[in-house]
Amino acid sequence: MNNKFLISVIALNLILLLNYLLWAIFPLTTLLAQALIILYIAICIYPLMNGRETWPLIAFICFGLFVTIFTGSVGWDARSIWLFHGKRIFFEGGLYAQLDNYAAWSHNDYPVLYSAFTATIARAIGGWNEILPKTASIFFLIPPLLIFLKVFSNPTRFLVFNIGLLLICREHLFNGYMDAILALYTCAAVFLLMPTVLNSLSIDTKDKNIYVALTGTFLVALPLLKNEGLIILLCISVVALLFKSSLSKKSYIFVLLITLIFFFFTWRLPLLQANLQNDLVVSGILDRALNRMMDINSLYLIASNFLKNTWITLTLMMVSLYVVGVKFSKIYIPAVFLILYTGFLLAVYLITPHDLTYHLWSSIDRTLMPINLLMFCIGILIFKKHRHL
Repeated sequence: MNNKFLISVIALNLILLLNYLLWAIFPLTTLLAQALIILYIAICIYPLMNGRETWPLIAFICFGLFVTIFTGSVGWDARSIWLFHGKRIFFEGGLYAQLDNYAAWSHNDYPVLYSAFTATIARAIGGWNEILPKTASIFFLIPPLLIFLKVFSNPTRFLVFNIGLLLICREHLFNGYMDAILALYTCAAVFLLMPTVLNSLSIDTKDKNIYVALTGTFLVALPLLKNEGLIILLCISVVALLFKSSLSKKSYIFVLLITLIFFFFTWRLPLLQANLQNDLVVSGILDRALNRMMDINSLYLIASNFLKNTWITLTLMMVSLYVVGVKFSKIYIPAVFLILYTGFLLAVYLITPHDLTYHLWSSIDRTLMPINLLMFCIGILIFKKHRHL
């Protein structure tokens, strides 16, 4: 992987972050919105130039654009949260439009990195509709997909990855939901911290600062994509600081501080000033958790839903480890992350103030996407040693 490719991916993530910052400062003009989108597309040209290697990604992007353009926003979260927040940013001309807590059912505490880019697309085309702003999903999918294109280093492996991605994330890749995007950014960030991945990319010593910046842009995006992103960031940080990763401890701490400062001043502080809280943060958390932990039916319901939604990718990962004979030390970063994040999700369902059956039914396939996708990616990475794949 050369400098130009790394810098291209960094630049794509930085444009998404810059767009977010600009909306926090002033309403984007049509010309500036168009310039940001054109610049993003222009930067994509270099990493996609070699058609023999990149054709699966080009095909995936074209398919994604086709789906987003020819389908409406029928999902509740897409229409009533992420796109609705983008619509408010567009019409009211500011990143923090939702902090007046109008339409409280739209979860006004949710971050708006994605929503800000939907507003930019609307500004660029001269008006809001329920179709084209949703193509922001494709812009967010490209940076992590470029990472996996290089990590798997083979069109066949990347095509297998695309198939698995579609099976795991389905319509949520293109319908305006954030779960699939969060899952991809999570997997990219975890993979970039794995020494095995760093070695397979043949990064020179002189490229290490660029590699730190690359990893940093994925980490910065996590808490600004979805509330769960902050917990994912903390789980990744625990693993990165406990074990040897691709980044030195000093470099990672520096990146983490930048990430937390950026998140706090651009989003968390405005939330505190507006006195907005997450709907899960209500009184009685400890009592609910204890009651459900003492209730065998609740424990069975949670455990059975987790197993039902993860057994395929878990089996794939475990079989891959056994067949190829990979030592656990080679995958301890993603493995420990999986344990930590699974524990967090279990805690969420134990403390939820909502009806447990409904909460599991309505969300578990989406909340488990980072876990399922990461286990699937580990399986592909392990089988990368096989000649025929």
